[in-house]
Parts: sequence; structure tokens; C-alpha cells
Amino acid sequence: MLSKNIILVAVAVILNTCSSFSQDTQSMFMYQVDGNKYEKTSFGKKGNITSTQKIEAGTVQKKGSKYILPVKLFSYDEDGKLKDTYETNYSCDPSSGKLFMHVFPLSDIQKHTNVSVRLLSENDFYPIGMRGKDTLPDIFFSMDIESGVLSFFGANSKIKISDRKIFTEERESQNYYIKEKIEIKAYLFGLKINTINYVVDEIFNPVTGIIKQEYKENSGAYFIITLIKS
Repeated sequence: MLSKNIILVAVAVILNTCSSFSQDTQSMFMYQVDGNKYEKTSFGKKGNITSTQKIEAGTVQKKGSKYILPVKLFSYDEDGKLKDTYETNYSCDPSSGKLFMHVFPLSDIQKHTNVSVRLLSENDFYPIGMRGKDTLPDIFFSMDIESGVLSFFGANSKIKISDRKIFTEERESQNYYIKEKIEIKAYLFGLKINTINYVVDEIFNPVTGIIKQEYKENSGAYFIITLIKS
């Protein structure tokens, strides 16, 4: 069965790679994720650290009609001891040109796994005319596990990002503070097996991409993913 952790880990880097502002600037954003490092810290209901993960993005490569992003993840326990090291490849169709930044928090990285990310809506994640806006459009995308054990079971997740509101804009730093909701529906054999909901606080910069995100569950548990090197 597709566990909750299979759905969670990586929305902060892959959408950064295929993020869409305009057709003219798309190639620049396609490669801004190269070499970026992120840290994800998970907390229990009482605020205690339950795990830490470090995520390293490789170099975006174009293979045929796909863009491929290799990613490594180092998982640590609550005492800071290294437990596991995973790696996977994320891919997107360049014709959409709008994915690769909101995926790290949303799909667990496993060894020898390929994950395909596909946009299901036409809206830009971060429109070029964000300044002065109060809201951003809803976004829909899917993730399919194409290799590894779970690919045999047709593992698939559908993600909806909605109620996206800009509540602060720093003109000097050009950082935007955004609040949004994320709904993740996981499927196995075509049947829905789990639904997870988050309220997300995000700091976004048009040049750097996503700087920080905090994902909160209804249970009180939460995790934070932060850019530590770009």
C-alpha cells in the first residue's frame, strides 16, 4: 500500500525548474534549481523534531522530449543520525514548461525510482504580473511513479493547490509571502486510498524560487522545507 511518506518529501524544487513566468524567461527558470540544497524538518504535534532530511538537486538534463532532474535525499532520525540515502529522477514534459518546484515536499524519494510530473491546468504558478495582486490562480498537477516496486501497482497522486493569497510583498527583497491550501489524493490500481490536506505558508522570490515553506496538518503536526544553498 502507498504510505503517507511515499506521497510526502519533495513542492519546492521541481516546480522551481519548470516554473512559468513567460515564454521568454522560461529557459532561465528551467535551470535555476541546478545544485540547490534544501532541508526538510518534520515536527510532531507537540513541536518535537521527528526527522530531518537534506535534499540535493542535480543538474537538469534534456532527454528526448523530457526534462530530467536527478535528486538525492539524506534522511536523519530525531537524534541527527543518518538513516538512509535515496535518489530518484523527476521528469516533466517541456511543452507544459510549468512544473518542478512544488514536488519535493509532496513525493517521497526512493532508490531507483522515476517520477513523472504532469500539469493538469493552464494557469501559471507565479504569473509575471504578481506585483500588486492579492490572489494567485489554482494549480492542478499529477505525479506518476514510473519505475520501482510501486510502478507495478500504478501508484499515482493528484495534487490541487488552491486558495492562494499573497499577504505580504517586500519590494526591496522582492520576496512574496503566500498562504495556500494543498490537497493530495493518492491512488493505487486506480482506486483512491488516501487524502492529505495541508495549509501552507510560503516565501517565494522570482529569481531564487521558493525560499521556505511550512506545511501544517489538521492534527497539529507540520514540516518545514528551507532553501539552504542556491
